[in-house]
Amino acid sequence: MPGTKTASVASLPDPRSMEALFEAQQLMYEAFEARGARRAALAALARRALTISADCADAYLLLAEETASTMAEEAVEHQRELLRLNPNDNQGLRDRQAEWLLWLERYEELDALFAAYDEDGAAALVYTKALAAFRREGASPGAGQLLDDAREANPPVVAYLTGRKVLPKRLPDDVGFGDESEAVDYTVGAAALWASVPGALAWLES
Repeated sequence: MPGTKTASVASLPDPRSMEALFEAQQLMYEAFEARGARRAALAALARRALTISADCADAYLLLAEETASTMAEEAVEHQRELLRLNPNDNQGLRDRQAEWLLWLERYEELDALFAAYDEDGAAALVYTKALAAFRREGASPGAGQLLDDAREANPPVVAYLTGRKVLPKRLPDDVGFGDESEAVDYTVGAAALWASVPGALAWLES
């Protein structure tokens, strides 16, 4: 009938793909329940899930968590795929991805990540953006402006990163935008990265 819209076959989800994703997700539920008791098997379960369905976001997340400390290259690949599947990034994975990319000096990809989340004013991204500029340009006017923006977004970060303020023994249960809890949360994850860049901590207080 004129004016009637019908869905094309190509636009409908492939039932086989949906079944595979469901099967892969069931494996991931098993993996999450096994944390602690069978931790060594978690990465194997995640990889098995991805052989069933390459769209299983939880598998990429688990692999990123499990391999981050010893296999940063692999973790970056997993996290890139996870961000592709979930560009809105409601899990906040872009913060850690930015830190890993800076560790690996993958500046082109890091610039693309910053551009994709340009409106994000969280400490984890704005301070890492300033550090990336300092690592590449030194104390340039551009790096200085990014540092000013970061200080404005969350001033307490400076004291924690430089050691003028001691981190609490207990990490915050909740993280608030622009407050002490956010500063603590960022410092715990990024202190080693800042310390690895010669002159960065002195520049931070300049």
